[in-house]
Amino acid sequence: MRLRLRRDRRESAVRDPVKVATARNQPEAEFIQALLREEGVPSMLRRSAGFDVPDFLAVGPRDVLVPAAAADLARQILTEGRPQG
Repeated sequence: MRLRLRRDRRESAVRDPVKVATARNQPEAEFIQALLREEGVPSMLRRSAGFDVPDFLAVGPRDVLVPAAAADLARQILTEGRPQG
């Protein structure tokens, strides 16, 4: 089951973002983002509070955000795998 969300000009745009996961670093966050993208859920990454220092580069935790309309599906994908349907 793929979620079809209206996209604007920017592919990575996420409206009404909701945090669905926290990763320990950028590579882990990108892995989570790829899992969601495979199921058609758009997402974006944000440095977690207190770690918004560009000198950290890929180090430090990241929040994975999805549109509010896709939050339940994203959580299901991340906890159970592919949704049934």
